[in-house]
Amino acid sequence: MLLYLFDGFADWVPAYLCAGLARAGWKILSISWDGRPVRSMGGLLIQPDCALSAIPRAFDLLVLPGGAAWLDGGNDAALPLVRHAAKSRVPIGAICNAAAFLAMHGFLNEIRHTGNTLAFLQACAPRYTGGALFEERQAVCDGGIVTANGYAALAFTREVMRLVGCVPEEGSPENWYAMHRSGFYPD
Repeated sequence: MLLYLFDGFADWVPAYLCAGLARAGWKILSISWDGRPVRSMGGLLIQPDCALSAIPRAFDLLVLPGGAAWLDGGNDAALPLVRHAAKSRVPIGAICNAAAFLAMHGFLNEIRHTGNTLAFLQACAPRYTGGALFEERQAVCDGGIVTANGYAALAFTREVMRLVGCVPEEGSPENWYAMHRSGFYPD
């Protein structure tokens, strides 16, 4: 899995997904534009594994966490990577403003999807034409892309796990979601 990191990324979003996938045996490779340390929205200083220019050409999942840089052009360097993933049919997970970034660049025009709100996507992405396919849900998976609103880290993780066939320690993505959402172990 490639996890794209940048200054101001929403650190709690990939935390759930990375822990679930890593515990199920997935290799997580964190990347940033230049490979230099980034500071998360929560103030954590993170040293990515490598720069965008050094990533492997073949990977099995691309995850784009939320953050303001998707809207202000700060993450435009990631667009070729996203295009490569989409063209190669590599699953993509995008939450919060990363979903808006996908809308800005036409990735959501022909698939069911969600985001922070339909009005938000339309305001952020003037060339976005997928409004009829927008679903007011926490997370949506279609066409190999998982999108989620910024408050749906658990539903996002569940949908990505389903998409890639991850069987977490809890037995299924549904069990994982139920346990994390309720905060209780099953009987």
